[in-house]
Amino acid sequence: MFESYINNFQQQLDMLAQEKLKLEAEFGNMQELVEDLKNKYEDEINKHMEIENEFVLIKKDVDEAHMNKAELKSGLEGLIKETNFYRQLYEEETHELQAQIFNTSVALSMDTTPWTASSLRSRHNTRRLPAEAGPKLRPCTRSSMRSCRH
Repeated sequence: MFESYINNFQQQLDMLAQEKLKLEAEFGNMQELVEDLKNKYEDEINKHMEIENEFVLIKKDVDEAHMNKAELKSGLEGLIKETNFYRQLYEEETHELQAQIFNTSVALSMDTTPWTASSLRSRHNTRRLPAEAGPKLRPCTRSSMRSCRH
């Protein structure tokens, strides 16, 4: 009777030993799985941190680019205003010069008649002078240069 109890307990002990080996193997597999998942989790956290840092840098670059754009836009508006000012100034000065040219041409056309008569008289006198001065200039030679100067 005790032998049957001992055999029965021996069988239970063998079954428990087999189950223990089976559970230890399963436990080792679970530990490997947990370690693998832990490594994957840490990798994902590191990737998340890298992406978050990259996002912060990109956001900083975008903010900086936006500020540069605003400054350039402001400068462009200033240059456009300055260009328009100079364009208007140029147009006004051009109109003034055209008005002065028109006024000058009107004045010249009015004064042309007396100038033409005066010019003709001057030409006539210029042609007449050599003819009148010719006899006076001929006696002057190198030897008599002193007397011609007086």
